[in-house]
Amino acid sequence: MKKILPLAVFLFVILAPVAFGGEVRNQRLVGLENYMDYFSDGNPPRTPGNVRVSAEYTRLVDNETFNRFRELGGSEYGIDTALEWALASYYSPAVVQIRPVQADTILPANNPRLADQKLGAAVFQEIQILRFLGDTAAAGRHEAMLQFITSRGNVTRAEVEAYYRNGIRALVSDIVDEQVARLRNERRIIPNANALSNIKNALTEFMLAASEATYRNLLLTYQRGRGDADNSALVLGLAVGEINAEISIALANNRILGQR
Repeated sequence: MKKILPLAVFLFVILAPVAFGGEVRNQRLVGLENYMDYFSDGNPPRTPGNVRVSAEYTRLVDNETFNRFRELGGSEYGIDTALEWALASYYSPAVVQIRPVQADTILPANNPRLADQKLGAAVFQEIQILRFLGDTAAAGRHEAMLQFITSRGNVTRAEVEAYYRNGIRALVSDIVDEQVARLRNERRIIPNANALSNIKNALTEFMLAASEATYRNLLLTYQRGRGDADNSALVLGLAVGEINAEISIALANNRILGQR
């Protein structure tokens, strides 16, 4: 049976591009490093870790684009995740023409093959986690989005998956190194090279093949780090949080996750 939306919700959906407040939950995605930063309006977000996207860009998102991407993640009534904004900003005919030059360098308008490859890889990254968490509805939405990207004819799914596999190790390494630098700046003890290698390998293996086995190895790496004085567990927990909050919370709570 088709749902009848309350009038307030109906008006919100219809007027969404105008009402779109532009606060987006940031997340580290393969191929899209720093992309969100170039759209910031410079004001502090209401929620730490989010990015306030300037109205200069959000007001130009047309209804068709908004409705295509708003239900992918987060709230179904708004573009409120980094992935949704990356998709909307690139596939919106008006926004793609006025993006900052740095954003165009990451997702070049004159190179749709590369842009579709990167956006497809970011969608595929989410699919890995959602499948592992057993969220079949969200995984299905992301599968449909990946099909939308590959149906444009610029890139195949195999090429998207190859881009993801080739890029995830570097992304994990960068995230871990940034957390170490953060602790170093705070004059806190940091993990040695061997511990960092274990952290990076455990997280990379999980992101390449999210399963009960690779998650248990990730959790074991976290648990071992808790017994050390070098903040290994903290580094791993913070790094995972940059990718997926639910996985990070599960590690902190010593909780087993797996296919359901």
